[in-house]
Amino acid sequence: MFAFFRSGSNRALISGIYQHIAQASRQPGFYEDFGVPDTLEGRFDVLALHMAIVLRHMRSWPAPANDVTHDLTDYFFEQMDDVLREIGTSDIKVPKRMKGLASVFLSKAGAYDTALQRGSVDDLVEMFTRDIGPDVDSRLLALYALNADHMMNDSCLDLVLRQDLKFPVPSKPAGEF
Repeated sequence: MFAFFRSGSNRALISGIYQHIAQASRQPGFYEDFGVPDTLEGRFDVLALHMAIVLRHMRSWPAPANDVTHDLTDYFFEQMDDVLREIGTSDIKVPKRMKGLASVFLSKAGAYDTALQRGSVDDLVEMFTRDIGPDVDSRLLALYALNADHMMNDSCLDLVLRQDLKFPVPSKPAGEF
């Protein structure tokens, strides 16, 4: 089954799943309402959060979810490699930067997984404040993350393969300015 997802047509499927996740991370509310810096690092943090939430759930699903998870993770890192090259990172430095990005992503994903498993708003607030910065509304982002994680409880591999992932809309609650 692993080879199935490596084929060209299924690579397009993996690309579509990734694009759906990436699109969710680009919603303006993260940057306008939650105060995430609209920088390469800020966008990486929000994308890493979404990837971590999706991968966290897919790990518990039956086969071939593990193959899809592996291919989606590989595709994510291919995209990060492309971004580094597009911003002018030299070919010699890309592998070192990729190693650093992989380490950061895996660390964040593990920390998010633990906090989400516990349902801990406080742990997420602490992580977001530390990792993204003091200007981010860490509480709103933590509540968003828990809501997104909860929404993934209603998902399954079939929905992921159909790119029918649901994410909340990031926005301040009504009445907050």
